[in-house]
Amino acid sequence: GGEDSPRGAARFDRDVLTHRPDVVTIDYALNDRGAGLTRAYTAWEDMIKKALDKNIKVILCTPTWDNCFYTKSEGWYELIKHTEQIRALADKYNVGLADSFKAFERNISEDTDLAKYLSHVNHPSEKGHLLVAEEIGKYFVAR
Repeated sequence: GGEDSPRGAARFDRDVLTHRPDVVTIDYALNDRGAGLTRAYTAWEDMIKKALDKNIKVILCTPTWDNCFYTKSEGWYELIKHTEQIRALADKYNVGLADSFKAFERNISEDTDLAKYLSHVNHPSEKGHLLVAEEIGKYFVAR
């Protein structure tokens, strides 16, 4: 809990690639606000390249929303910048994008009660996790 992408990138070889996964999801944006855009970009790019070099499929996840949505604080605008950066990385490397941020945006515009999608200040509830699962699930076809 609370890990950002620079710390995740530091353990990526040891704790992820050694398991030889078929698919890797990367989702750090809520915590990456503390690391900043530049450090986060470098870490995400490092993990993406390492996975692709091993022919592992990659799905990048934009962040879920948190309570800073209500106040439109600097944290909210940082979250938007990280979202845009993740979308750009998905385009640059032609990898999957589970756009959780957009899923929250679609649902909050239809149902203005964000609290239904959060179990805590910045943790999704079951309903919030379902939005994320639906985004990731688009990349998996039932057989």
